[in-house]
Amino acid sequence: MISGAKMPAESDVRAIGRLVSRFVSGVEFRSIPAVAAAVIGSLVALPVPMVVVVGAGIFAVWRRTLLSAVILIALVTSMGASAAWSGLTPVDRVAFDGNATLMSDPASSFGSWRARVRTSEGYFDLQASGRNGAILRQRQAGQRIMVKGRFDEGSPKFRDPSKHVRGRLIADRIVSWNDGGALVRFVNAIRSTVLSGAESLPRDERSLFGGFVLGDDRGASEVVKDDFKASGLSHLLVVSGQNLAFIMIVLGPLLSRIGLRLRFLVTIVAVVLFAAMTRFEPSILRASAMVCVAVFLSTAGRPISGLRVLGLAVVGLLVIDPLLVHSVGFRLSVAATAGIVLLSRRIARWLPLPSFLSMSLAVTISAQVFVAPLLIPMFGPMPLVALPANVLAGPAAALVMMWGCTGGMVAGLVGPDLASVLHLPTRLGLWWVMTVGRIGASVPSASVGLVGGALIGIALTAVGLVRRMGTRRWVPVAIATPLAAVLLLSISRPTAVAAGEHRIGGASLWRGSGSNAATVLVVSGASQTGPLLARLRSLGISRIDLVIVRSVAPAAERMVGEIGSRLEIGEVWAPTSSRLESLSPVPEGPVIGGSLRITVTRSDSTLEPSIALVPTPG
Repeated sequence: MISGAKMPAESDVRAIGRLVSRFVSGVEFRSIPAVAAAVIGSLVALPVPMVVVVGAGIFAVWRRTLLSAVILIALVTSMGASAAWSGLTPVDRVAFDGNATLMSDPASSFGSWRARVRTSEGYFDLQASGRNGAILRQRQAGQRIMVKGRFDEGSPKFRDPSKHVRGRLIADRIVSWNDGGALVRFVNAIRSTVLSGAESLPRDERSLFGGFVLGDDRGASEVVKDDFKASGLSHLLVVSGQNLAFIMIVLGPLLSRIGLRLRFLVTIVAVVLFAAMTRFEPSILRASAMVCVAVFLSTAGRPISGLRVLGLAVVGLLVIDPLLVHSVGFRLSVAATAGIVLLSRRIARWLPLPSFLSMSLAVTISAQVFVAPLLIPMFGPMPLVALPANVLAGPAAALVMMWGCTGGMVAGLVGPDLASVLHLPTRLGLWWVMTVGRIGASVPSASVGLVGGALIGIALTAVGLVRRMGTRRWVPVAIATPLAAVLLLSISRPTAVAAGEHRIGGASLWRGSGSNAATVLVVSGASQTGPLLARLRSLGISRIDLVIVRSVAPAAERMVGEIGSRLEIGEVWAPTSSRLESLSPVPEGPVIGGSLRITVTRSDSTLEPSIALVPTPG
């Protein structure tokens, strides 16, 4: 009886072993050492002598083993990373007078304009303000400018290895500019055509359209960006492999009617053109490399698995540019793709839902599970509302992306009246996504940290193994239930707001003490709406009793409207020359309420508040 009682346990162990073995062999496990070697080599960045690399290459060609290839990859990426780091040393002079090629589109930053540029001294973060900022604002990536300026003495702190940026270059004068070569003009013309066709859309929808289709969300309001961040939809504002996949779908009818060689050529041209239009973002580089690898091998009659394609793409990109390993976007893109390739189909089979819904949910879950270990340490807990929000917004976002590449191009070529008609599907899709984001952001804050993410992974693995073993239906529930209980305990919820002052996004938040504590917010032109809304949400604050506007700066007044669109505001105090409406009169003397004592010194254009806690009895 005793030996017989052990038999089921032993058979279960063997069954699990067979499942794990089949799983490992099914995901092309051999791709992992090559990717690991490329990543480690890029991170270590040792100055490997060229003779050693050549010797390793000869040995790899001779032996043709996985180990020899892994060693060669590690040596090549390490040597390349070392050489790249040596080019990021601080500049040994101050003045600069020369040509600069814009490698990114200019973006606004605290009253100035910034862009990444390539100069004779390397790559720099160019900053221009005033008249120079107005000139830079009109430029596009790929165009060239003549700059007289200086390298910032604190330049090393602006160094960005993932983009090869050595530091900051401050423009004292932009002397001249031109539109670049023929290829640059062609790419920018197509990009401008797509964006100009969306001029009929409202401001927020227009900026979201640019983000969905081209990754250009520079005009999006901080409120909309915060909605997307809070609901887990921020990735829609950044171009990714999904955009490129839709391009391939649009080209599908053409590609199916031409020969293999011409198909390969057309695909490569389309991929390179789209990558240039989206400014060679790391996620697009990953997707472009995967498409090129897959199409090349398919043309050669050697199609391979998705994971192997991803592995070859990652290794190839890190061999070309080892510093990509430091790009957050590249890491997240690779992790999300790996999760989708490995888990999405398995999860879809486990979910008792219609196929179209189960696959959409499975893709979201698999991507989130793989990016969580990278995302949570850098940006904090992940919102639980992200899963349903992505499932609801995904189809509409896909519509906008696909229609933007076809109807959006036509809309840019016809007049504004026809363009507004062509963009009716775009408006509908954007309205739906914005609605999902706004509702998702209004849901009471709850998020999952590293512990919760790990438990989700364990639960999925356990349920999957049990389902594959053919065990009774109640077993997955028995396994998942205790894990779900622990998961609920690990959910991050809003914390109580301590009495006193809290500095958030350039603003000052005051919270009283006691049961009738007041909440007072002091804003200025330097305050930032996005960080402020995010922090207020994490604290569970849905009402501001009093907003004090310190100046008549347009940014400060605009911020009041943005905050009021998402939170309830009791009163607003502002200078007498303010253009804000529905203002409350500013009292002459001190005001005590909600355990806060507020005194304001007034002038025509400024308010200087003095706030202190008032001790409560007991």
